[in-house]
Amino acid sequence: MDRGPKKVAEPRPAPWRKRRNPMKQFHCGSLVPGCEWHTRADEEAEVMRRAVEHMRETHGETTIRETMIEAIRSRIEKVRDAA
Repeated sequence: MDRGPKKVAEPRPAPWRKRRNPMKQFHCGSLVPGCEWHTRADEEAEVMRRAVEHMRETHGETTIRETMIEAIRSRIEKVRDAA
């Protein structure tokens, strides 16, 4: 009795390769020409925290105004893990 072609199950992703949201990254050189510093994190808030800390420590920004926050935020990019 022929029941036709057998169905092949779709491959499942390995449990350790769960899909994640893209990481976020910021390159300071996109805001401060010549600066090669960059950071990458899972959450935008962590990228922002690191970027503000960098601006204070490296570029001597004592006051971080809302315009600076928006400039940093607008330059944060989404990237996929290289793994």
